[in-house]
Amino acid sequence: MKTWQKIRNARKEKDYDSAYEHYQLQSDPSDLMSKKMMCWVIYDQLKAAYQGHNQEQIAQKLSFVRNEEVLEIEENDMFFDHFWRISGLYFLKQCKFAHKSKSSENLDQLFRHLRQLPPPKGVSAQIALNGALKVKDQWPKFYSFLDWWNIHRLDREYFKPFITKKGNKIPSTGERTLLAMAKYLYDEAEKNNYGQLGKESCQSGIQLCIEKIQLALNWRVEQNWLEYALAKLHYASGDYPKGLIAIQSFAPGKRDQFWVWALMGKFYIAMGNNKEALKALSRGLSIPVKADFQIKMRLDLLPVLESQQEWDWLKTEIIQIIATGGEKMTNHRQVIKYIMSKDYTEARELPVRELEVLYRENAIQLEREATKPHKSEQRNKKITYKGKAIILPEKKFAFINTEENIDIFVPWSIRKNWAPGSPTVKGRAVQSWDKKKKRWGWRALSMKKVEKNS
Repeated sequence: MKTWQKIRNARKEKDYDSAYEHYQLQSDPSDLMSKKMMCWVIYDQLKAAYQGHNQEQIAQKLSFVRNEEVLEIEENDMFFDHFWRISGLYFLKQCKFAHKSKSSENLDQLFRHLRQLPPPKGVSAQIALNGALKVKDQWPKFYSFLDWWNIHRLDREYFKPFITKKGNKIPSTGERTLLAMAKYLYDEAEKNNYGQLGKESCQSGIQLCIEKIQLALNWRVEQNWLEYALAKLHYASGDYPKGLIAIQSFAPGKRDQFWVWALMGKFYIAMGNNKEALKALSRGLSIPVKADFQIKMRLDLLPVLESQQEWDWLKTEIIQIIATGGEKMTNHRQVIKYIMSKDYTEARELPVRELEVLYRENAIQLEREATKPHKSEQRNKKITYKGKAIILPEKKFAFINTEENIDIFVPWSIRKNWAPGSPTVKGRAVQSWDKKKKRWGWRALSMKKVEKNS
């Protein structure tokens, strides 16, 4: 009887010790049948260990999977799928436990083994990713998980919003993943020496995240916050013109949120445009929120006011900062710098009503400009495309999905000349402003059918 048959029979009888003995006695490294059969012995034991939360057994079985490289065996897809089906669900369970208990000890131990294996695919990949997203703000290894999971695999399927049983819409897994990654990278970039990642790794991660967000926007996926994340990443990378374009595209739908204007102000300051920075920060400060949330905006505003020689206004802002932040802000180096100046001493404090008028007057013009399609070289950008058209009989428009995964809108002036179907087409498209979604998209200028032989 061959070794793999002995292992199979021992598994049927649940005599796992004998199965290990048979496997260890076989000395032929090319005996893939025995290794494949041993996979299912491991599967049975790992499943039982997961159900019993036996951490020692889990570690042993996962070490075997790693050492024997059983997930890398060709034509062993069934085991790969079954292994990740139970491992992905257990990972999700550990993420939920870590979120509830505020302790990630078991999750860390599990991930220490899983990260040495090829990442899951298909549904199991989504399960594992959704599990990690539950602990994104409290699990120190979340970014390491994304690096192992590999966000290059985020495709259109990950950008479909969830609808709960109550009818509530939850942002897609793809959007939540990119937002979490962007937040982490932005926060690391703001730290000295780029935090734990280091400059090279942080900048590399930022560029990757920018590419994935831009790709998702080109797909015209349903999303809420990707443009804001894109703007912050451009700020962290020092690409201020592109970041300003992104925040201007985002602003129309969130005009009542102070942080939109705070970020826009930071871009204008970085680009040396204090006049526009004054308008943006004034708009942010005109929105009623807790005073604590306004401190950073007021600090950003101080050098802008200095450049405009607005000393009365500057003195009033410092008084507001100290009133909110107390002794901590009194000793803030930026505050001390101005308090020690002669111009500050001679300035007067403005009444609150007069300050509110200044905010309002400086904000009006900016909001009118910022909530319109912004002027940039992208407005007239044109591309040549090739892709699959989606032409439905009941629609007076169509869409094209290009080979580069860009969605292009086809207006009625072109759609009316085509019968319903999904032909392969080519042509030219121009970047255009989507008034409904308040962002840039693509509109077809021409559309020709691609012949099979071309």
